Amino acid sequence: YTTAAWFYMCKGQGDESLRQLQRALLIEPSSPALQLFVARMFLHRGEYRRAIDAFSNLIESGPDFSLARRYRAQAFILTGQPGEALADLLLLPQDRAEDLALRLPLLGRAYADCGDAERAETIYRTLQEMARTEHIVGFNLATIAVGLGKLEEALDHLEDALKRREPALLMLRSLPWFG
Repeated sequence: YTTAAWFYMCKGQGDESLRQLQRALLIEPSSPALQLFVARMFLHRGEYRRAIDAFSNLIESGPDFSLARRYRAQAFILTGQPGEALADLLLLPQDRAEDLALRLPLLGRAYADCGDAERAETIYRTLQEMARTEHIVGFNLATIAVGLGKLEEALDHLEDALKRREPALLMLRSLPWFG
């Protein structure tokens, strides 16, 4: 059911996606992973307040639930509350793989949205440099570039992501980073 839910979300059929999740919850209603997934579906449906509340409930139930903080930070950025996102992102434990995959790109965007272009630019340049030797998702670089007002660079990153068939591009429909 969870795979079907992602399929329908990427296809732009949020209602069907939620139906699939409801079926999964009937089988395992107290699963933290499913609860996180429900919160992410709210995020992808643009129901940011519901998503923030659901992520907050997960964080309160287990403060080590770092994934919920990461996704709540996304919701805060998308609702124009980058300061709240920074608070979540700066509390997360540092993990190189997670930092490159999500935390640093979100930090860069949050700093840019807070008006701290210097810190955002530093993160952006660091990730670009790391992209020479490590896999850095173009979608994430584009997210920071848009926050910095570098729209042509953002488009270049998205075109590169398309050439590499990055799975993150499936989220273009449901997360308005590039509106």
